[in-house]
Amino acid sequence: MLLCGLPSSCESEGFDRAHLGLPAQMVALIEMVAAVAPRLVVVLLNGSPVEMPWVRAVPAVLTLTLSPTLTLTVTLAPKP
Repeated sequence: MLLCGLPSSCESEGFDRAHLGLPAQMVALIEMVAAVAPRLVVVLLNGSPVEMPWVRAVPAVLTLTLSPTLTLTVTLAPKP
């Protein structure tokens, strides 16, 4: 399991995001770990949608969104 998300410097109530991507270092980390851990589950903690260019490399993604009521979304990646 790998916990990732948006730092407060990328996401806050006080400004709009310029893009939907996670920080480049985080994307690289997910891709590197997925390459050696075929059963990796990525847990995303964020308050808005994010791009997931690596989603087909992992079997599951859990998304915890920051909202007045914490919600949980489970995404199962289809087998290639």
